[in-house]
Amino acid sequence: MSLKDNVKSGLLTGGCFASPPPNNEPTQYKDKRHEYFARTTRSFNKANAKYSSDYIEGLLELAQPDGSVSVEHVTGRFANVVTPTSSITRKYDDYKNALFDQPHIGYVRPGSKLTTMGSVWLAINPDNISSPTANGVFRRCNAAWNHLDYYGNVVSEPIIRTNDAANADAPDAQTDQKISVGYFTIICQYNDFTRQINDNTRLILGSKAYQVTGFADFEQEFTGDYSSVRLLTFHVRVLTSNDETDDMENHVAGGKNFSAKIAVSSGSGKLWIGAKKTITCQFERNGTAQTATDEHPVTFRFSSSDETILTVDQDGTITGVSEGSATVTVTLEQNPNVTASVGIV
Repeated sequence: MSLKDNVKSGLLTGGCFASPPPNNEPTQYKDKRHEYFARTTRSFNKANAKYSSDYIEGLLELAQPDGSVSVEHVTGRFANVVTPTSSITRKYDDYKNALFDQPHIGYVRPGSKLTTMGSVWLAINPDNISSPTANGVFRRCNAAWNHLDYYGNVVSEPIIRTNDAANADAPDAQTDQKISVGYFTIICQYNDFTRQINDNTRLILGSKAYQVTGFADFEQEFTGDYSSVRLLTFHVRVLTSNDETDDMENHVAGGKNFSAKIAVSSGSGKLWIGAKKTITCQFERNGTAQTATDEHPVTFRFSSSDETILTVDQDGTITGVSEGSATVTVTLEQNPNVTASVGIV
């Protein structure tokens, strides 16, 4: 074999002609040096993963080096983690070891959500530092926490109830009921919504209300970096729900205390054919008028029930077209369930 062939063979064996290195690893991983056969391993996974019996596709949250997060279509293996035995209490299908065959993915942030097989899964134990490929243990979210956002929309956050049975079962007399004081441990992604749980303190899960205790929002991915908290853990203890304030239909604790409406101060009444006038309205949250901000914009959408009688543009300006009566509906764009109507003759 010639020297040229020997060099070519060595390069192929070393993986230098294989897949390029990942491009989504954080800057903290700059200390990683040459990984032997890493490129070859990624190329092998890309070429052969699709032949596995547990091959799946889904949508994965991928963190980028600049800190942004994108959702990408991914494929890969979804292998069992729990070994089936007669004494095991964990559900086999709730724990999966995911291996993604896209070579550009070398990092899966802890707490990342993977949507596949009809469920949302959380990366609770990724293998980023020592593995040349993007893989790790994912766990299925088996419950959801519902709450209201700034505009009154119901937001659902997938959560993991880690234990199948309550950790304590001593009876506790609360009002006129005997209910368990047992508690469950919850894991969820740490984000702008879930950091509110410590303030809300109560959740509705199923048909029961729960009190939040043991709120832990300090586990960091990178030591000393307070912005690298990825997972949130806490406990929930069963309570008696309050039918006067809790919205049990949408599973929102204290949901009945929230109100959102559009207050219309002008625009109703009579209008001459060919004339114009403008509807003036404002968004009220819990009875207080709100001013639009960059963080919480407020915009409205206008529509006419009969455009042969009157038209309305998206600035709220009404134009009379012909004789008759019609209704202009004002809708809050940030929450389409919040509307107001104006009658025009």
